[in-house]
Amino acid sequence: MQNSPYRNLWLVLPPAIPILGALIILEFINAPNMALSSYIEAISTRDKTLFIENGLELLFHMGGMLIYSIVTCFHFFICLGSIVYCWVRIREARNFPKKPVTSAVCLMILLVVGILIGLSGFNLAAYELTYFNFSTLLCHSPELNDLCEPYLWGVSKLALLVCGPAILGIVAVLSASGVAVVTVRDIPEDDEAIWRQRFSQRVHNLQECFYILSAVLVTSTLSAAIFFHLPIELIEEENAARKALGVYTKGLSIFWGGIYTLTLMAIFLAPALLLWYRARVYAHKFHAVDSPKQFRDWLSTQALDITTNRHIGNFTALLAPLMVSMVSSASQFASVG
Repeated sequence: MQNSPYRNLWLVLPPAIPILGALIILEFINAPNMALSSYIEAISTRDKTLFIENGLELLFHMGGMLIYSIVTCFHFFICLGSIVYCWVRIREARNFPKKPVTSAVCLMILLVVGILIGLSGFNLAAYELTYFNFSTLLCHSPELNDLCEPYLWGVSKLALLVCGPAILGIVAVLSASGVAVVTVRDIPEDDEAIWRQRFSQRVHNLQECFYILSAVLVTSTLSAAIFFHLPIELIEEENAARKALGVYTKGLSIFWGGIYTLTLMAIFLAPALLLWYRARVYAHKFHAVDSPKQFRDWLSTQALDITTNRHIGNFTALLAPLMVSMVSSASQFASVG
């Protein structure tokens, strides 16, 4: 059976997933009431009366929806990869009771998601400013009513498009906190070679998780910025409301980009400082390392990359969600203005 030609035939299936996914996504985001074919026909027949009335705005909107959908797909798969990576790292923890960590992470996921869903029925500013204001603008257009009507378990397509990726991002963030817990567990100090190998592996795992979660939050930021921009395309050109809405979406995008950067800090700053502190104690205890310069030199002998380039890379990954929100908002605001 080892050399069976049928053993790995499943590998021919993954290339079909993006195509099938594209068919499903296009069917999902298409609103029958939009009747884009009528406006395309108006372009071909030069019937400006029909086209200019709603066609321009709806075509712009559909372009935004397509961009939002593909960015959300990237976010979906990056989140899945992040979640798998985090749980593999948690399960790989040796000589450590993993059940309390996995239970705590699962409980936090259920608690956070449950609270967020439960609070959606209340008139909270976070929900109004981030989702309901935009859904009202989008659903005001008769052509987009299909996106706003109940679709699955009383939830609209629009809500699924927004809340699904958001919940997956929450799962990825809380899974990364589980990696932080197992990373800072104690390392036996009786064997220096084992201590050095395990310490460098812990630092490496924490940095990998940091970069992966940064990618998750960057795609979250992009998805949010594009979603905030969708209603703008339904407003006529050279309209004061269009410019005001552009400023509003710009501020909201940068706000959430900053929150996502703070989320990275909240997850990884404490474990990074704990690892640094334990290394400092170990170096002082067994190698008589006292001064900061001696400690930096000692760290470099542990096969750790503490160069300026590494610090710049970490700082860039930390600020990536905020920087992406600023760049995307500036480009979208320029198109509005």
